[in-house]
Amino acid sequence: MKNYLDIDDNIIALATADGLASISVVRISGKNLKRVYQKISNKKKLPIKNTINFNKIYSPFNQEHLDDGLISYFEAPNSFTGENIIEINCHGGNYVANKIIQHSIDSGCVRHALPGEFSFRAFYNGKIDLIQAESINDLISSESNVYAERSLNNVNGQLSEKINDIRDSVINIMMLIEHELDFNENEIDFTNNQKISEKLNLILNKIKKIESSFLHSKIIRHGLRVLLLGKPNVGKSSLFNYLLGEKRAIVSNVSGTTRDSIETVFEISGYRVVLIDSAGMINSKDTLEKVAVKKTEEEISLAHIVIVLTDNPKDLNSYDRLIKEKKSIKVLSKSDIVEYKNISKEQIKISSITGENIDSLLTELSTEIKNITGVNNKNLETLINRRHYDLLSQSKKQILQAIAELKNNSTHDIVAEILHEFLSVFNDISSPVSRNDIINNIFSKFCVGK
Repeated sequence: MKNYLDIDDNIIALATADGLASISVVRISGKNLKRVYQKISNKKKLPIKNTINFNKIYSPFNQEHLDDGLISYFEAPNSFTGENIIEINCHGGNYVANKIIQHSIDSGCVRHALPGEFSFRAFYNGKIDLIQAESINDLISSESNVYAERSLNNVNGQLSEKINDIRDSVINIMMLIEHELDFNENEIDFTNNQKISEKLNLILNKIKKIESSFLHSKIIRHGLRVLLLGKPNVGKSSLFNYLLGEKRAIVSNVSGTTRDSIETVFEISGYRVVLIDSAGMINSKDTLEKVAVKKTEEEISLAHIVIVLTDNPKDLNSYDRLIKEKKSIKVLSKSDIVEYKNISKEQIKISSITGENIDSLLTELSTEIKNITGVNNKNLETLINRRHYDLLSQSKKQILQAIAELKNNSTHDIVAEILHEFLSVFNDISSPVSRNDIINNIFSKFCVGK
């Protein structure tokens, strides 16, 4: 059973997605790829390093001519993994690329890469830290502009820089304390507890600032849930279809057509938005309709924003008891066939047939999204995940414990021991040492060729 620490093996995988495409890229990484390159290119000499050349592509197994394409060669340490890398640009589609991969494996020169093993080797060889590795996977998974932007910031080291700054500050305090432990009171002036506490409080605030971005990070990753709510046949499904530009929900004059929630994803103001078309809320003895109403109540509890639709102004406040503290936008629908009288100018009336005031609704929705995400709050610029959050929370407790010990005038050797414990936890955020459980859990979630 191969694992990520089998770093002496040459590994191969498809770096591009499966399926039809103009080109596919096969990636090979290892410490010594000279023989592999010679077999694939049928050339005795290695090319000039860090170049790409047009070449016939041969089977390393039986020298069969497999394709014509581009073969690049990157020499360690100037590559993504920090090892030698060969990248083969062949014709797209699964057949050619998979044949190159299988013939290479059959030759015994390489083995198939594990999920995320290329990124693991980049981490192992010091090309990236663990935060950057996770952020590469985030970037690949991103479905919105904000998610991609924040992920790229972390790939470029924004979060790592903040984590390293905190770690370095704690190490400096530890060095100061441990240096003083080697002397007695007559030999040097000891740093008083108040000054050390002030330094630790600065560190604590930095940890809290990063930790506070977790809820915002969850919204970036998973999106804001926007629920369309209203009685049957008020135009929820019509609005759902209009916003998507396609017919996903059934539209009918028959009351209660939608008996289950339908959802889809799109982007507003750079954020991932999950739009849900709910079942109409109606009092009924019908078992299916009761289940549908229960499902809608569950969706209300999960929603960030609720758009209440009605074709009767008297019903605009009908759902206030269910919505409670949720952000809501109240909309009068079917303005193309219903004449609304004596309503305020601020009231939004729309038509999903003519498109009237849909832009006003989207503007209002965009405003609410910005209010929820705190788009102008500089404290929320950092993207973290659950692993980071849990480690930050543990680390924060240890800093608080150290501050409490100083307040109680405990000896500095006790404080130093707490700070050592802090580092053993805090280092796991970006640079865990000999923690195979962390490594396997993170990299196993990557796609194979990354």
